[in-house]
Amino acid sequence: MISLVTEYPLWLSLLCIALGALYAYVLYGKNVKYEGLPTWIKYSMTAGRFVVVSLLSFLLLSPLIKTIFRTVEKPVIVIAQDNSASIGSQADTAFLKNEYQSKIKALSEKLSSKFEVKNYLFGEKINEAATPDYKDKTTNIEELFDELQNRYVNRNLGAVILATDGLYNAGENPLYQTAALKCPIYTIALGDTTVRKDLILTRVNHNKTVYAGNTFPLEIIMQAKMLRGKTAKLVVEKEQKVIFEQAINIVSESFSKSIPLQLKAEGTGTLHYVVKLIPLNEEITSINNLQHVFIDIITNRQKVLILADAPHPDITAIRQTIEKNENYEAEFGILSDFNKSIEPYNLVILHQLPSASQANHKVFSELQNSSVSRLFIISSNSNFNVLNNLQKAVNITGVRPKFNEVLPALNKDFVLFNLSEEAKKTTSIFAPLQVPFGNIKLSAGAAVLYHQKIGNVTTNDPLIFFNEANNVKEGVILGEGLWRWRMSNFQQAQNHDAFEEIIGKIVQYLSVKTDKRFFKVNHQNTYKEGENIVLDALLFNESYEPFNEPDIKINFYNEADKSFTYQCSKNENAYFLNVPSLPVGNYRFEAFTKLGDKQLKEYGSFVVKQVNIEALNTTADHQLLNTIAKKTGAQMVYPAQIEALEKLLKSKEEIVPISYSEEKLQDLVNLKWLFYLLAALLTMEWFLRKRFGGY
Repeated sequence: MISLVTEYPLWLSLLCIALGALYAYVLYGKNVKYEGLPTWIKYSMTAGRFVVVSLLSFLLLSPLIKTIFRTVEKPVIVIAQDNSASIGSQADTAFLKNEYQSKIKALSEKLSSKFEVKNYLFGEKINEAATPDYKDKTTNIEELFDELQNRYVNRNLGAVILATDGLYNAGENPLYQTAALKCPIYTIALGDTTVRKDLILTRVNHNKTVYAGNTFPLEIIMQAKMLRGKTAKLVVEKEQKVIFEQAINIVSESFSKSIPLQLKAEGTGTLHYVVKLIPLNEEITSINNLQHVFIDIITNRQKVLILADAPHPDITAIRQTIEKNENYEAEFGILSDFNKSIEPYNLVILHQLPSASQANHKVFSELQNSSVSRLFIISSNSNFNVLNNLQKAVNITGVRPKFNEVLPALNKDFVLFNLSEEAKKTTSIFAPLQVPFGNIKLSAGAAVLYHQKIGNVTTNDPLIFFNEANNVKEGVILGEGLWRWRMSNFQQAQNHDAFEEIIGKIVQYLSVKTDKRFFKVNHQNTYKEGENIVLDALLFNESYEPFNEPDIKINFYNEADKSFTYQCSKNENAYFLNVPSLPVGNYRFEAFTKLGDKQLKEYGSFVVKQVNIEALNTTADHQLLNTIAKKTGAQMVYPAQIEALEKLLKSKEEIVPISYSEEKLQDLVNLKWLFYLLAALLTMEWFLRKRFGGY
């Protein structure tokens, strides 16, 4: 629909017409010069002048052309099919692949006459496709609903047809996400609700890392369905050797049992255990009888030495945090009683040291000649002259016998390690530290974690900072009272998580030695079945600058020592390798390249872990599907009733097209055809005047 609107009253357009008529009459009506002209020429010139003047006058009113566009949007019907392995493992797979798919295709075609039909597959991920292959390893219905909500926000989503067995093993209960879609969800109940005979290895609980030589727990949880009176056999294997077996008597139709084990961590690297229930002849499937367990063996803990001039609550707070992490071993000592070497330690924490009374201890001279990382916690009792010589991070002079109450202010540009948002937020309510008053000159290469905040003013003076010089990592906390941070954390959140995260990240950064190898290959210890094997490699020249001129080749070896050779791709100054998914099992690799005349090699290993979560439950949950349908004002149907969905959807009064109106305004003066019209009329009038002697 098109109409004209102006900023002024439309009755003024009558004046424009009158002005055009008056102008044409005065020019041609009473002018004796045109009395001898043929009537049609005189009238043509008069009409042309009338139209030109009237239009030009009307344009002074700033007229606009208002156009209203109307769009009718069909309702969108989404057909979402479960593409997970639990559907494909059903007994009647021929029905799923033939008759069922034909019914879905026919339904989609019939609905297309009235609706816009979209087909999706869901499982591990969501694909816009129509034909499933039932190979996805997980089912996440919640993610499907979230994705549909995002894709069809502000769209006319009429209904969702959800074809699944009701089993989900990723994400939250989909029942809680239905309201967000704001449309009926019709469900097609696939699968079988009959409880069939099956042994299920439900879960194996274990630690991810274990120290070499230690014993560690393994908790095996199994289920048995409809197998009362049978005996199951549990076997645990390591390197294809049986290390544990147990017969389990099944005493009920719905049987479950937890079997705790204690195993010893023998070996290095990643240990591979196979836990399995020996299949029985009556079982519907044996896929869920086996699980692979991978445990990283740590050869030694990071050793942290805490030295102090005297006992202090800070030491207790730090030590409790360190000892919570099984990767670290903390040792405390008073400096005056300490007579060991510091070389066996990864990090030395010096609290209020060097002090005025302990300025010449042998530890300080050993520290100056050592590459052991160190963390200084400073107080007004520290000996700043000795301190300035022990580290290169800061130089402190002019210290006075008083201190400031200083709050931490996070440096947003700090990059050595990351803190969680919760830790950053909680830091703002920490109690102040007692910081000595003096002149602070920070090293140019130092990285500041926290600045000093006095009252409401954030200063440029550092509070906690780090430096690395001559391959030695140094950290400095310019104040005492860390125990107050721990208490503040508990008062605020009823836990010590933020404090422990901050201290833990500081200890972790300082205790880990900088890797100065010229050739490095980074990889995961475990990959999931079906996941691509991704590795990154770095090569450094003699100046320890990254470059990627030489080629890097990597040989993979499986458990049978069969080799596969790949060449890394280059990316800026680094290398990467992306290998398609490998079969489940243990793999090792050898990477090699050249740096000048030197042959460099790197070795590593990883495992591809089987994913069989879809087989843990083989009994369909149609109750969930029925609840979803009823809650959203829809209906659940079985595969044989798919044809009924067409009638149900077309009879649903709420699923109707929506008409949208869009209004567009355009200045009349911007129309090119109007310019050409005026130009044509003026040209015609000029030509007639010249032709018939008007000038």
